[in-house]
Amino acid sequence: VNSPSAEIRYTLDGSAPADSSALYYTSIPVESTTVLRAQAFEAGLFPGNILTHTYFINQTSTLPVISLSTAPANFFDDEIGIYGIDDKYGTGQYNTNFLEDWERPVHMEFYEPDGSLAFNVDAGIKISGLFTRLKPQKPFRIFLRRKYGDTKIKYQIFPDLPITEFNRLDLRNGGYDAPSTHFQDGMIHSLVKDKNVDIQAFRPCVVYINGDYWGIYNIRERLDEDYAASHHSIDPDNIDFLRFSHARIGLEIVRGDSIHYYAMIDYMEKHDLSVPANYEYVETQIDVNNFIDYNITEIYSANFNYLIDNNRFWRPGTPDGKWRWMLSDL
Repeated sequence: VNSPSAEIRYTLDGSAPADSSALYYTSIPVESTTVLRAQAFEAGLFPGNILTHTYFINQTSTLPVISLSTAPANFFDDEIGIYGIDDKYGTGQYNTNFLEDWERPVHMEFYEPDGSLAFNVDAGIKISGLFTRLKPQKPFRIFLRRKYGDTKIKYQIFPDLPITEFNRLDLRNGGYDAPSTHFQDGMIHSLVKDKNVDIQAFRPCVVYINGDYWGIYNIRERLDEDYAASHHSIDPDNIDFLRFSHARIGLEIVRGDSIHYYAMIDYMEKHDLSVPANYEYVETQIDVNNFIDYNITEIYSANFNYLIDNNRFWRPGTPDGKWRWMLSDL
């Protein structure tokens, strides 16, 4: 801040500074892991950008570290908090806000294991998952949107994946594997990475919320139209993307429409696929090798609910576009 009349205001609880926040005038003692957020204010001018940095005190990690900071009420308030269980303050209070599809602003810092800051972004955050959101350690979904300021994460988060831009990320809690290894889903994806299956990249990390340790999470790509675009060089705005979940609403149109899909199903129900000509037509509608590898993986890994849940499939919206299936939630 170069202006002698500007004031620097700061917070230590994860919330964005305001002109009523603590005034910086001397060194700030930090004795435990703390998120410091600071902003310059001057009469007659817009406030400056918020600068955020997490100071890790007596904390080391061999995994990447993600620090999430937001106003505590965005997570833990009785009325607007998305988390539902007030773990931070230890009151034992419980509510069902986490069942709502609410999104709150969050600042995300990503530190490599050597302590270097890889990137930091302003984003939106939701509680994700279905039954896994009932666990004390809840899964998150990170959204990059213009209204928060950053529209992409520009960093190679997954060292083995040559993709350097992400619009969304999942921070998974391990699902039903959460009480034990935390890596079952990621392991099975890695076992079939050389097969004709769409898999999610996997990287474990440690997460902090407003300076509090929140445990081990798994950083995962989001299986959506942007995934299809980055992995298959297609137009994300010209895609039919469907998902099926018996526990939610059945078949859901995420992008495009289901016209081609239902026409294909209708054809298969009305034609004998043991007739070579009929089967050859279906081969023009489905990436058959992908469908085979997908089902082999699901059956081998004993994923009992894949026929009724977590079923994602897509096709490029072109005349020769074929349906492909994505491996999800093992």
